[in-house]
Amino acid sequence: MAGDKIGTLIVSPVFRPTFNVVLAVEMPFQRHMPRHPPFPDGQEILAMETYKLVMPENLNPFGYLFGGQLLKWVDEAAYIAARMDYPACEFVTVAMDRLKFNERVNMGDILRFDVHRTRIGTTSVNYVATVYNALTRQNPAQEIFSTCVTFVHIGADGNKQPLPFCQSTRTMDPASGHAGS
Repeated sequence: MAGDKIGTLIVSPVFRPTFNVVLAVEMPFQRHMPRHPPFPDGQEILAMETYKLVMPENLNPFGYLFGGQLLKWVDEAAYIAARMDYPACEFVTVAMDRLKFNERVNMGDILRFDVHRTRIGTTSVNYVATVYNALTRQNPAQEIFSTCVTFVHIGADGNKQPLPFCQSTRTMDPASGHAGS
């Protein structure tokens, strides 16, 4: 198998890099999004997954991941998802709600960031970002951190602009459950 094509990125089913990999996962179309119907083929934008390696320069004086670094990575991952969903839009981060740090993170840990869209407003869009330690053997589903990130679409003048219909190329093939071509 050559791998699943996502936009211009090929993700091999055998080799999986430890960072900047974009994958789609199932998320049902939500009824509270009336301005944004599903794509013409009936598929909905799903989610994004990316990875980061915790390096010595990311640590606080106690030897654990600095919380501000994690917030930076979460904002970046959510922003990438927003720009992929709305490629012609410029966004600014206006809020990170419900910040929840559950576990400390050590140097050398590989973090998995799962980001999915949860709400579309007139000028804003929300994404929930959940972070997991990809190397945890005892409980691989244990959350390290989660938050909801809100972005506002702005125009060239810096003022809020209405969101267009979502034009993402990130979709899922409902038959296979994998990212579509």
